[in-house]
Amino acid sequence: MSCPLRFVGKDFDPDKFEEQTGLTPVSISRKDERPTYNGKPYGRIMPYSIVSLTASDADFDDFKLQVEEVINYLKNNYKQLQLAKGIAGLEYATLDFGVKFYCDKFTKRFWLPPELIVLAGELNISIELSIYNDDFFEKEDAGDSEPG
Repeated sequence: MSCPLRFVGKDFDPDKFEEQTGLTPVSISRKDERPTYNGKPYGRIMPYSIVSLTASDADFDDFKLQVEEVINYLKNNYKQLQLAKGIAGLEYATLDFGVKFYCDKFTKRFWLPPELIVLAGELNISIELSIYNDDFFEKEDAGDSEPG
């Protein structure tokens, strides 16, 4: 998934999230447990809970499509996402755009349209860009990368 929408909190109850919003997470990491990847535990015991939803599954090198899909996702699930704001223990929510970076110019810019910024703001969701260079994808294709 190139753009997960994550809800995070130390005292956040993932089951309450699903119950109150009706949204089905693609993954859940629970406080005081080790996360799993492909059914196997990895990493450290989590100090907080995380619920992840897929806001976009467009390719990492198609940022424009990611933005379009995220806007549609936020619009189509607006009422459910509004309900998430009131869940006890929720500390923050964030859209994490995963972007493949390759640039044959001096700079590379990523444009966020006002509609996305307004929707995210109304829903109290932050926006972040995780920029991955070509090396990351080469390792991932070779099976050398770790889950995350």
